[in-house]
Amino acid sequence: MSSDTWLATPWTSDLPAPRSVDDASPLAFVSTDHSGVINDLNDVFIEWTRFARSRLVGTPHSVVRHPGMPAGLFQLLWQRLEAGQPVCAYLQNLPADGNTYTALVTISPTADGYLAVQQRPSRPEAAEAMQKIYTSVRAVEFDAQDDGQPAEAVTSQGAALLVDLMRQLGFSSFDDFMWTALPQEVDEHTRRAPGPLTPVMNESGRAADIVAASRDLARELLPWSEQQAELLRTWGILSKTLVSLKPTMDEANRVADSLNLEVAQESSFHAMRLSITVWASMVAEIEKIITDLPNDLLRLRQACAETRFWIGLSQIHAEMVGQVASGLAEVEALEASRAALSRLCHTLSHDFDELIWRMEKNSNLATTVAERIQSLHDLMVMPRDLIENWKSMTAGREDEFVTRLLPEVDSQLSLADQTLTLLRNLAQQCQTIAVVQPMDTARRCVRRVQRALEDDPTPPVVPELQQPGWLDDTMAAPGLLDLSADEAGSPVTSWAAILASPDAP
Repeated sequence: MSSDTWLATPWTSDLPAPRSVDDASPLAFVSTDHSGVINDLNDVFIEWTRFARSRLVGTPHSVVRHPGMPAGLFQLLWQRLEAGQPVCAYLQNLPADGNTYTALVTISPTADGYLAVQQRPSRPEAAEAMQKIYTSVRAVEFDAQDDGQPAEAVTSQGAALLVDLMRQLGFSSFDDFMWTALPQEVDEHTRRAPGPLTPVMNESGRAADIVAASRDLARELLPWSEQQAELLRTWGILSKTLVSLKPTMDEANRVADSLNLEVAQESSFHAMRLSITVWASMVAEIEKIITDLPNDLLRLRQACAETRFWIGLSQIHAEMVGQVASGLAEVEALEASRAALSRLCHTLSHDFDELIWRMEKNSNLATTVAERIQSLHDLMVMPRDLIENWKSMTAGREDEFVTRLLPEVDSQLSLADQTLTLLRNLAQQCQTIAVVQPMDTARRCVRRVQRALEDDPTPPVVPELQQPGWLDDTMAAPGLLDLSADEAGSPVTSWAAILASPDAP
């Protein structure tokens, strides 16, 4: 099954009917220390878990963990969190009353622990698909436990199986799944509730300022997400085109060799032989660049997918900030709520800084790809012109040798012209990707939130969140898609399908 199918097609017929636009669910949040002990939460989380606030605060977050959730999943999540990276996953939780509920959970490292935001799945078919995978993985983990394997081995086995099942769905890794699932959930959530779920506040004051700024920021981030979705579609086109260029160059090589052999037998066609020799050498150089391009395209695709993930994370946190701030206007005396707001705002600010860095990196990567494609174009111009000049020199000659060669020469010229046009279009598309979305308005929105917090006469003390040390200049990761696969069932085809699917944003 391809990754577009699992996101686009319901797996069962008894899933809950999709909620209407007016029935979008609010967001729940919970913050913990570095050990996972809950230190703050909102009323929505209490409502969903059916535990009293006093029972939850000071208790490990695992109190709501469903025993059906595979240990391997949490190993994958903790690996990213301990590296300073945010995560997301569909999780089934176990409330106090014994009923279960499923949520898409995003978890972000903070200066003093972790911040988790939960939202009801807007794509229940995707959550159901993941639940089927979890069930399979958990069964294997239980069997390993029964065989007496140590807990660490059981968890690692579950994580490996989970990643393998993800690959069968068309994802190259668990990260790859996250980069796809979160933005699609956020886009569907936004479509069902076009505006943030927080009410418009007529009151003045710091809380009202934060609500207004968070709403404006959420609105400003929408075109950013749409741009990244378009970039990924462009990546799909680039990838498929690159795959088609290889056989084109093979054919060009074949024709060049054939012409070279023919011309070598005619001493009067020395100029033609020189032209063909240059053409053949240029084709070899072109093939070398085509061989290098897949890695550039994979880095570009990964950068765009990760950036879109961070945009979705920022959208969730912007909405969460507004939701909490709207409650402050009603219960201004709740110090815990103001502390939560401060933690959320610091996390949102960090999201935005990371997002700016990534969008600028996308621009640099796209420029690199555009330059490589342009170099392909430029390499092909000279030999193409040489062949055209030889054809002009032989105009009017009617000997048998020229008559035999002309069809091959015309075919080569036609192939070269088609390829040159294609390369020009690809270079232009990459240059379009290299344009960075205007950021001034979004910057002002984030600054408005920060300024409102600074004006609080008794702000909670929340340590500054430092830039994580895991960021580096390389965007490549092991296990990415192989662009050289054949057309019939290649990852290229699979990803092009998911990006072109009407169900994909």
